[in-house]
Amino acid sequence: MSAHARLSDAQVDVIVRRVAVRYLRRCWWADKDDLAQTGWEAAIHARETFDARVGIPESGYLWRAVTFSMRRYLWKESSPVSGGMSDPRRLRTGQRAPLDEAMRCEVPPADVLLDELRWTIRVQARALAVVGADSVALPVLLGEATPREIAAETGRPVREVYTASTRLRATIASDDALWELSRETKT
Repeated sequence: MSAHARLSDAQVDVIVRRVAVRYLRRCWWADKDDLAQTGWEAAIHARETFDARVGIPESGYLWRAVTFSMRRYLWKESSPVSGGMSDPRRLRTGQRAPLDEAMRCEVPPADVLLDELRWTIRVQARALAVVGADSVALPVLLGEATPREIAAETGRPVREVYTASTRLRATIASDDALWELSRETKT
């Protein structure tokens, strides 16, 4: 075969399939047909841009183009367990989480969520009954504002807001109903 002879479609298919098999050994989750299609797209584009006068064999040029194309495809399609997308060594190894981990559902069942919501509503209702909605210390306890911010908004001294929040904590801690609610399990 001379340096200027073009590769046949069968020869290009062999290159595409060899590169695909190379990646399929490491990326067992990848689809063989998708890899082959990605490789063929790259091979067609590489055949159009190939220049025999440069002195590089067409098979080597196609191999490199198909390899880079499949690597980009796998980077885009993969989801590593840890590590960023900027670490190509980790992506090339194709390390994945076991399927049972990937399929595990982290959302609790609906009845558990409803029980937690009911418990939260009961705690909030009792806390508002004990505290009152107009307390200056309530936003401090809820973490919505700092005592300095409350003092600036209401025109009261900061020390007064601190004292009110301390009294409010003591009131909540001494309430029997809230104590019982805190001892209940949420689930």
